[in-house]
Amino acid sequence: MWFAQRMAAFAAAPVEATLAAAAARLAAAVAAQDYRTAAAIRDAIAATRRAHPELAAADALAAALAAEDYAAAAAARDALDAAALARATSVGVAAGGDGGAAAGGGAASAPAPAARSVTGLPRYALGTLFRHRRYGYRGVIFGADPSCKAGDVWALSMGIDRLPRGRSQPFYHVLVDERDRPASVGICYVAEENVGADPALTVLHPLVDTLFDGLEVGVGGARRYRPGAKLTGGGGGGGGGSRGGSVGG
Repeated sequence: MWFAQRMAAFAAAPVEATLAAAAARLAAAVAAQDYRTAAAIRDAIAATRRAHPELAAADALAAALAAEDYAAAAAARDALDAAALARATSVGVAAGGDGGAAAGGGAASAPAPAARSVTGLPRYALGTLFRHRRYGYRGVIFGADPSCKAGDVWALSMGIDRLPRGRSQPFYHVLVDERDRPASVGICYVAEENVGADPALTVLHPLVDTLFDGLEVGVGGARRYRPGAKLTGGGGGGGGGSRGGSVGG
């Protein structure tokens, strides 16, 4: 399942690498019958996991995505965000910061207009209905990348580097409503900051019935399209064709 694998690998990767190295050292110590060292490494691993609650949330996210339980995946993603925010806040306080106020005691900067994930994971699930914040067209999400994966030529032509969050934010593969844009050019690659979720919408596009299995009520009672087999593992990823030729940003 391409989406689950990509998101699971993206979450908590640096800490997981540290734990993997520690696990290898633990196995080596046990094999050498150096049980004192093994016990110390075991305790260090346990302490690291206690200090990083996002690891349990990352495991829950991977499991929920693999099971196609998108409500549970959203909850796990929010838990990841909460853990990351708590860690960032604690680091800022320890360094003498105030959690967001400008230097010199000024007012905090204004929040970004679009919802964003502290962890950098895509905020919006497959099937999310939205209206583009700049161009106003209606669309539905059928794929996501943790950052812009389009080439330099496309990114420069679309002015991606001029966006407040640039290329480092999540980008979404979307079907655009044929009432707003001809179906022949109705697949786009859109920056997260330009996604304005609107569950009251419906989207008309020839591929809606191919990629989705009708409407459902998702997290928080919001309507969305239910991802079909082509998006959840039965038909491969379906997103690459929207990069490099369609309008996005």
